[in-house]
Amino acid sequence: MPVVLCSEQARFLVKNSTDRELPDLAVISVPEIVSEVIPEAVGMIRIEDTPTEQ
Repeated sequence: MPVVLCSEQARFLVKNSTDRELPDLAVISVPEIVSEVIPEAVGMIRIEDTPTEQ
């Protein structure tokens, strides 16, 4: 099952912004990972600043 791991501050925004298209997507923050689980990164999502037109 795919999981998005993000900061505590971003968790609510990430879950709300993906919920309509991916309602079953698990979005968790680092403190929610139990010590028995070792996460494996398979990719990274980034939002880059884009220059605004003037």
